[in-house]
Amino acid sequence: MNQRDIPRPTIAIFDSGVGGLTVTRAVVEALPAANIRYLGDTARLPYGTKSAATVVKYALQAASALLQEPADALIVACNTASSCALPALQRRWDLPVIGVVEPGARRAVAATHTGRIGVIVAPGKGVSEDKLLEFADQLDLSRIAALVDSGAPSAMATSCADENC
Repeated sequence: MNQRDIPRPTIAIFDSGVGGLTVTRAVVEALPAANIRYLGDTARLPYGTKSAATVVKYALQAASALLQEPADALIVACNTASSCALPALQRRWDLPVIGVVEPGARRAVAATHTGRIGVIVAPGKGVSEDKLLEFADQLDLSRIAALVDSGAPSAMATSCADENC
C-alpha cells in the first residue's frame, strides 16, 4: 500500500478562540495525514460569559459552518461548548462529536497522585458530579459544590493548596 492509498480523515475542530489550536496540534501529531479544518470564533469570545442557550446556539452555528463540507469527526475544543452543547451537537450530526472536558478530566485523573483533581468552570456551565463519577469514582468531590456555589475561585485555589491536590 502506498501513501496515496492511506485514508485521509477530515477532522473539523472549533473553539471560541485560538486556545483550540493546542487540541489541533495534538490531532496533527496523532493523525499527521488528516485534513484539518479549524474555526476560532474570535468574534464572540469568550463563551464562558454567555448563557448556556447562547453557547449552544453559537456551537451549532460554528459546527454548521465547518460541516458544510463532509467531515469524519467534529472536535469541540472549547471547554464551555463541550460542557453546554455536546449533546445538541451529537443529536444534530451523524458523526463522532468529541468534547474536551471529559478527556481532559480523564487525563488528570490518570496523572494525579492524590486522587484529587481541580475542575474550574464558568458559572452555570459545569460538568455534573454524575458525569465525573462515570469515569472517576475515586475522586473526592465532597467540597466541589460548596466552593463552586460560593463563587469564590480563590477559595477553591486555597482549598486545593491546603489539601495538596
